[in-house]
Amino acid sequence: MATIRNLKIKTAACKRIVKELHSYEKEVEREAAKTADMKEKGADPYDLKQQENVLAESRMMIPDCRKRLESSLADLKGILVEREAAKTADMKEKGADPYDLKQQENVLAESRMMIPDCRKRLESSLADLKGILAELEEANQKEGPEVTEAETTVVDVEKLFETTQS
Repeated sequence: MATIRNLKIKTAACKRIVKELHSYEKEVEREAAKTADMKEKGADPYDLKQQENVLAESRMMIPDCRKRLESSLADLKGILVEREAAKTADMKEKGADPYDLKQQENVLAESRMMIPDCRKRLESSLADLKGILAELEEANQKEGPEVTEAETTVVDVEKLFETTQS
Protein backbone atom coordinates (compact mmCIF):
# COMPACT_ATOMS: atom_id res chain seq x y z
CA MET A 1 0.00 0.00 0.00
CA ALA A 2 1.16 3.50 -0.77
CA THR A 3 2.36 5.42 2.23
CA ILE A 4 2.36 9.14 2.87
CA ARG A 5 6.15 8.99 2.70
CA ASN A 6 6.03 7.50 -0.82
CA LEU A 7 3.49 10.11 -1.83
CA LYS A 8 5.75 12.92 -0.58
CA ILE A 9 8.76 11.44 -2.36
CA LYS A 10 6.94 11.10 -5.68
CA THR A 11 5.45 14.59 -5.38
CA ALA A 12 8.86 16.10 -4.63
CA ALA A 13 10.36 14.22 -7.57
CA CYS A 14 7.72 15.64 -9.92
CA LYS A 15 8.32 19.17 -8.63
CA ARG A 16 12.08 18.80 -9.03
CA ILE A 17 11.80 17.49 -12.58
CA VAL A 18 9.42 20.30 -13.55
CA LYS A 19 11.97 22.85 -12.31
CA GLU A 20 14.70 21.02 -14.20
CA LEU A 21 12.60 21.01 -17.39
CA HIS A 22 12.00 24.76 -17.14
CA SER A 23 15.71 25.30 -16.58
CA TYR A 24 16.60 23.31 -19.71
CA GLU A 25 13.99 25.15 -21.77
CA LYS A 26 15.49 28.50 -20.69
CA GLU A 27 18.97 27.20 -21.48
CA VAL A 28 17.88 26.23 -25.00
CA GLU A 29 16.43 29.71 -25.53
CA ARG A 30 19.68 31.33 -24.35
CA GLU A 31 21.88 29.08 -26.46
CA ALA A 32 19.67 29.50 -29.54
CA ALA A 33 19.87 33.28 -29.18
CA LYS A 34 23.63 33.07 -28.74
CA THR A 35 23.95 30.85 -31.83
CA ALA A 36 21.80 33.21 -33.91
CA ASP A 37 23.86 36.17 -32.71
CA MET A 38 27.10 34.41 -33.65
CA LYS A 39 25.74 33.63 -37.14
CA GLU A 40 24.59 37.22 -37.55
CA LYS A 41 28.00 38.58 -36.57
CA GLY A 42 29.85 36.14 -38.84
CA ALA A 43 31.67 34.27 -36.09
CA ASP A 44 34.53 31.91 -36.75
CA PRO A 45 33.17 28.65 -38.28
CA TYR A 46 34.84 26.53 -35.60
CA ASP A 47 33.33 28.60 -32.78
CA LEU A 48 29.95 28.52 -34.49
CA LYS A 49 30.14 24.73 -34.85
CA GLN A 50 31.01 24.40 -31.16
CA GLN A 51 28.08 26.64 -30.23
CA GLU A 52 25.74 24.57 -32.41
CA ASN A 53 26.95 21.46 -30.57
CA VAL A 54 26.20 23.14 -27.23
CA LEU A 55 22.72 24.02 -28.49
CA ALA A 56 22.13 20.47 -29.74
CA GLU A 57 23.17 19.02 -26.37
CA SER A 58 20.85 21.42 -24.58
CA ARG A 59 17.97 20.41 -26.84
CA MET A 60 18.65 16.73 -26.18
CA MET A 61 18.12 17.24 -22.46
CA ILE A 62 14.51 18.38 -22.84
CA PRO A 63 13.04 15.12 -24.19
CA ASP A 64 14.92 13.13 -21.56
CA CYS A 65 13.61 15.40 -18.86
CA ARG A 66 10.07 15.12 -20.24
CA LYS A 67 10.39 11.34 -20.28
CA ARG A 68 11.47 11.34 -16.64
CA LEU A 69 8.63 13.69 -15.76
CA GLU A 70 6.08 11.45 -17.48
CA SER A 71 7.45 8.45 -15.62
CA SER A 72 7.41 10.31 -12.33
CA LEU A 73 3.86 11.55 -12.95
CA ALA A 74 2.74 8.03 -13.79
CA ASP A 75 4.26 6.79 -10.52
CA LEU A 76 2.55 9.56 -8.57
CA LYS A 77 -0.80 8.89 -10.22
CA GLY A 78 -0.40 5.19 -9.53
CA ILE A 79 0.13 5.92 -5.85
CA LEU A 80 -2.90 8.21 -5.79
CA VAL A 81 -5.10 5.61 -7.49
CA GLU A 82 -3.82 2.91 -5.12
CA ARG A 83 -4.54 5.08 -2.08
CA GLU A 84 -8.02 5.97 -3.29
CA ALA A 85 -8.81 2.32 -4.11
CA ALA A 86 -7.66 1.25 -0.64
CA LYS A 87 -9.72 4.01 0.95
CA THR A 88 -12.81 2.97 -1.04
CA ALA A 89 -12.35 -0.68 -0.07
CA ASP A 90 -11.90 0.30 3.57
CA MET A 91 -15.06 2.40 3.48
CA LYS A 92 -17.06 -0.48 1.96
CA GLU A 93 -15.68 -2.88 4.56
CA LYS A 94 -16.68 -0.58 7.40
CA GLY A 95 -20.17 -0.05 5.98
CA ALA A 96 -19.72 3.66 5.35
CA ASP A 97 -22.54 6.05 4.61
CA PRO A 98 -23.66 5.42 0.99
CA TYR A 99 -23.21 9.12 0.13
CA ASP A 100 -19.62 9.14 1.41
CA LEU A 101 -18.93 5.89 -0.39
CA LYS A 102 -20.29 7.33 -3.65
CA GLN A 103 -18.09 10.41 -3.23
CA GLN A 104 -15.05 8.18 -2.69
CA GLU A 105 -15.88 6.09 -5.76
CA ASN A 106 -16.07 9.32 -7.78
CA VAL A 107 -12.59 10.32 -6.54
CA LEU A 108 -11.28 6.89 -7.55
CA ALA A 109 -12.86 7.20 -11.00
CA GLU A 110 -11.29 10.63 -11.48
CA SER A 111 -7.89 9.25 -10.48
CA ARG A 112 -8.22 6.47 -13.05
CA MET A 113 -9.21 8.98 -15.73
CA MET A 114 -5.83 10.71 -15.32
CA ILE A 115 -3.95 7.71 -16.69
CA PRO A 116 -4.95 8.20 -20.38
CA ASP A 117 -3.98 11.88 -20.09
CA CYS A 118 -0.54 10.81 -18.91
CA ARG A 119 -0.27 8.50 -21.92
CA LYS A 120 -1.18 11.36 -24.29
CA ARG A 121 1.57 13.52 -22.80
CA LEU A 122 4.04 10.67 -23.15
CA GLU A 123 3.04 10.29 -26.82
CA SER A 124 3.58 14.02 -27.30
CA SER A 125 7.01 13.84 -25.68
CA LEU A 126 7.89 10.89 -27.90
CA ALA A 127 6.91 12.88 -30.99
CA ASP A 128 9.06 15.80 -29.78
CA LEU A 129 12.01 13.48 -29.23
CA LYS A 130 11.65 11.97 -32.71
CA GLY A 131 11.50 15.49 -34.17
CA ILE A 132 14.69 16.54 -32.42
CA LEU A 133 16.45 13.38 -33.58
CA ALA A 134 15.35 14.14 -37.16
CA GLU A 135 16.68 17.71 -36.85
CA LEU A 136 20.00 16.42 -35.57
CA GLU A 137 20.21 13.93 -38.41
CA GLU A 138 19.57 16.70 -40.96
CA ALA A 139 22.32 18.78 -39.32
CA ASN A 140 24.72 15.81 -39.44
CA GLN A 141 24.96 15.73 -35.64
CA LYS A 142 23.63 12.21 -35.19
CA GLU A 143 26.40 10.90 -32.94
CA GLY A 144 27.25 10.82 -29.29
CA PRO A 145 25.88 9.22 -26.13
CA GLU A 146 22.93 11.64 -25.92
CA VAL A 147 21.70 10.62 -29.36
CA THR A 148 22.14 6.94 -28.54
CA GLU A 149 20.21 7.39 -25.30
CA ALA A 150 17.44 9.26 -27.10
CA GLU A 151 17.15 6.54 -29.74
CA THR A 152 17.01 3.89 -27.01
CA THR A 153 14.30 5.87 -25.25
CA VAL A 154 12.24 6.00 -28.45
CA VAL A 155 12.50 2.23 -28.84
CA ASP A 156 11.63 1.63 -25.17
CA VAL A 157 8.58 3.90 -25.23
CA GLU A 158 7.36 2.41 -28.52
CA LYS A 159 7.67 -1.08 -26.98
CA LEU A 160 5.69 0.15 -23.99
CA PHE A 161 2.94 1.39 -26.32
CA GLU A 162 2.93 -1.95 -28.18
CA THR A 163 2.49 -3.95 -24.95
CA THR A 164 -0.32 -1.73 -23.68
CA GLN A 165 -2.19 -1.98 -26.99
CA SER A 166 -1.99 -5.78 -27.05
